[in-house]
Amino acid sequence: MDTVKLEKQMRIVPLICVVAMLLLRQFTEGDANPIWTIISIVLGLLALASFFFKMYLEKKNGTFIAKRYYVFYFFIIISMAMLVYNLLLQ
Repeated sequence: MDTVKLEKQMRIVPLICVVAMLLLRQFTEGDANPIWTIISIVLGLLALASFFFKMYLEKKNGTFIAKRYYVFYFFIIISMAMLVYNLLLQ
């Protein structure tokens, strides 16, 4: 399989997961449900795994630039922490 094409397709996966986590926050008001927490953790782990896999593909292709990942990685971690914290408090 062409790794450059796969790398381009993997760009959207972390964004979809983070947006899904943010949309999930809208539906979790009320009773605390452990299923919502598990779903949010799975989405966060999927976002991180696809993010690291994309970094691996870029290193393999020689197009890796480390500076552009720090901000995105920071926002994923903050978003996951806030969502899990809010789900556990409800």
